Amino acid sequence: MALFPGRRPAGPPADRVLLIRDHQAQFVDVDEATSAAIKAGSLLLPRDQLREVVLRAGGRLFLAAVDLPAMVEAERLRGLEESAVLRAVFAGAEPPAAKRRDIVDWATLLMLVIVLFRVLGKHG
Repeated sequence: MALFPGRRPAGPPADRVLLIRDHQAQFVDVDEATSAAIKAGSLLLPRDQLREVVLRAGGRLFLAAVDLPAMVEAERLRGLEESAVLRAVFAGAEPPAAKRRDIVDWATLLMLVIVLFRVLGKHG
């Protein structure tokens, strides 16, 4: 139980996003910040569409002016990024379907070589 309920715990200052939409503002804590995007709550916001302000007390504030379609798109992107297949793609690993496809391609190539050797062996 906290002594001061409204206060944040001591530690490094947190990064936050200030979402401005239809003359309303909302603060959202940043879950993860990469060079490409900011993950905050249920949103995935492209970094190139945000303005970053370094706070004197520490931490950063990302300013985002968004309309309703942009909010819906940011939520959709966060949901897609969290799916297992796309997570593997973002991490640089191949999705399982691609590995199976490679095996099928190699097996087909091997069968073709065997058939060619048999056909050329009978005519040669």
